[in-house]
Amino acid sequence: MLYKTKLSILSLPQEILLEIFSYLSATEKGNTATVSKMWRDYLYDPLLWRKAKFLFRSSDIRSVQQTVKSLRQRGIVSTNIFAFTKREALRRFLNECAKFVCNLDMSCWLTADELINTWDIPPFKALVCLDISQTRITNSSLAKLCAALPALQQLKAEKLLYELDGHETWVQIIIEGFKLLTDLNIGKTGISRIGMDYLCSNINQETRRLKIHSNRCMSSEFLQRLSNSLPLLEHLDISQMKIGPMEWVLPNSLRSLNISCTNSFHCITSLASSNMRALDLSGNEDITDEALHQVAAELPNLALLNVSNCRNIRDPGIRLLVCHLNRLNVFIINGVNIEDKNGFLDDMRSNLVELYSFSCINCQFVPSVLHAKLSNLRKLKYLTFRQKDWIGFKQRSGNSLVCNSDAASGSTFFAPEGAFIL
Repeated sequence: MLYKTKLSILSLPQEILLEIFSYLSATEKGNTATVSKMWRDYLYDPLLWRKAKFLFRSSDIRSVQQTVKSLRQRGIVSTNIFAFTKREALRRFLNECAKFVCNLDMSCWLTADELINTWDIPPFKALVCLDISQTRITNSSLAKLCAALPALQQLKAEKLLYELDGHETWVQIIIEGFKLLTDLNIGKTGISRIGMDYLCSNINQETRRLKIHSNRCMSSEFLQRLSNSLPLLEHLDISQMKIGPMEWVLPNSLRSLNISCTNSFHCITSLASSNMRALDLSGNEDITDEALHQVAAELPNLALLNVSNCRNIRDPGIRLLVCHLNRLNVFIINGVNIEDKNGFLDDMRSNLVELYSFSCINCQFVPSVLHAKLSNLRKLKYLTFRQKDWIGFKQRSGNSLVCNSDAASGSTFFAPEGAFIL
């Protein structure tokens, strides 16, 4: 005899429920926790909150302890203290969080100096990641932070609004104070030549990620010194800087390189010894078909390549990449003057079977031909294109690429003849 059974979400195993709840936002999790006692227990599981970032807004000192208790109960270790009204509530909140918070975001905080100078900072023994981007801070406050964060490994100080109040440079304070740093972002900070020299000579040799983009004092000499000082460097961003003539040998450990808008690719003597997986060459006028030949020959394991707005490359160079780099997952050729001549898209369909995302904005492709030829790439999930008065974006749903209206910062993508469904 067959029995009819009622299926409901309550009958699902705990592991599946947790997987479903993991897709909810922090606000949705809080609302869902009020449904039942069982769901509340599930939604308080620390695994669901591990990647959540808490924004401290309260100005009520009495609510601080309750807030911290709730954070610890949920296992939240990332905190943003951008918005606040009362300094005393903030000090108490940070003092309580010092025992368990791993990630602290203080970015865009123009009054950080006032708080730090009047705050007896406890040691944040668990803190490994700090963001002080676009924060106004003096050398004395920066030194105080260094003393309180002995275990810091990641520092983001992009567009740091520093105010000098001593003879030491802020670069020297950071390098001497945070001795365990392996991930450093000091892009757009206006480093002086003295600071750059100190950085090259004293940076932690175990640094694996370094972003120093958009700094005017970078030179070929400093770049080579950094390469020699960092044998474990895996990710380097030196984009938007004018680097003089040089012969630059890449570190063997390098896996990701961003040299967009530098016109310095010709300075690299060899790529063959590199383990590179991601390369951004966008906006470089010195990138020619010959340079692409070097990339195709020496970087066969490349997974991400961006050659957007490289005005001096043509069909043969792009086709060479497609034929040789068959492990590409992300391929971006926005603004490149290329069209489907000599079976370019057929080569893509045959060789780039691992392709996940392809962007060809302002390229000379016929829309119907483009999505007809690439629809057979089963791993292709994102296809972005634009030309003149029409825009298109395709996102894979099941076995087809379909029109998506929520992509790219909420813009609606359309075409005059209607939505394309592949």
